[in-house]
Amino acid sequence: MMNTKKKKFFGTFIIVILLGGLYMLVRSSNIINKNQINQNSNQNSSLTENSNSNEAPQETKESYNKLLYRLTIASKKTVNEIYLVDLITSSKKLVFTDADEEFSMQFFGGIKGSDLIVFAPILNETTGSIRELKTDGSGGKKDLLENFSATAFNVSGDRIAFVSYNNIEGKFSLWLSGLDDKNKKNIYESETPISDPKIMDGTIAFVSLDSNANATIMQIDFDGNNKKEILKGNSETIFSLSYGGNKLAYIKTPSGGGKENLAEVYVLNLSDKKEKPITSDKEADQNPVLSPDGNHIAFAKKGKIWSGKSDGSDIKQYFDGIQPIGFIN
Repeated sequence: MMNTKKKKFFGTFIIVILLGGLYMLVRSSNIINKNQINQNSNQNSSLTENSNSNEAPQETKESYNKLLYRLTIASKKTVNEIYLVDLITSSKKLVFTDADEEFSMQFFGGIKGSDLIVFAPILNETTGSIRELKTDGSGGKKDLLENFSATAFNVSGDRIAFVSYNNIEGKFSLWLSGLDDKNKKNIYESETPISDPKIMDGTIAFVSLDSNANATIMQIDFDGNNKKEILKGNSETIFSLSYGGNKLAYIKTPSGGGKENLAEVYVLNLSDKKEKPITSDKEADQNPVLSPDGNHIAFAKKGKIWSGKSDGSDIKQYFDGIQPIGFIN
């Protein structure tokens, strides 16, 4: 059994991880209860992708002008819908829904090609399976890993980094493995909470919390060596890491409860360690995502999806949604 100190650490970790999710579900429920039916019918008729000859000029592949995002509808059963939006034409289409599925999408690990890698809990919030979902509208899916247990995970290429918690030993572990569960290696252990693993170029970034929920972004090699500090929060909690183009995006908020509206989006350039605030509006910003080249960013705020350049310019509001998932070209 965990001693009192370890229980405190674990409790702090759970609060931080679930804070954003609980807030987003409440926001989403309010939005849907007010206008979801009318809004969906209007958007389906007016925002269908243009299939005639008047198509928008094609951008280069490096532009990443398409974004996958999640909309959650709160009803008798919570339904998650995945949309693909063209950021140039502001058109969107539904590409996947779990309305008729036996599972409910919970964690999004990343994008493989144009497919989504998601975690679907079965036994409880941290145990289930990893699935690959088609985003072409076909509803195609396949299981990759069964009986998977993690508090957070990230997929890049054929690698998966994830965090697990050992309730008996009271330790958090950072793992790296293949998507086929082969070559699995425990590369770091901690008695204090760790979260948000993000696979970078030969290294993994993650967030480490102390007993007061003050956060530090750490970096470690795939083999578990050369652990070092990237950014230390100043009495701040950091979560929702995203990586792209040698940059990290994340949410930062002052430590302590009741400060959700002070959650702001930041981008850190790993080359020069310069940090830039992307929002400063004292709104509850959530789930920032960088494009693979690091030039674009998307995030959620007030039940809407926002996107623009990662330097904070040209930020534009798009559709109802609680979580941008990733950019594709």
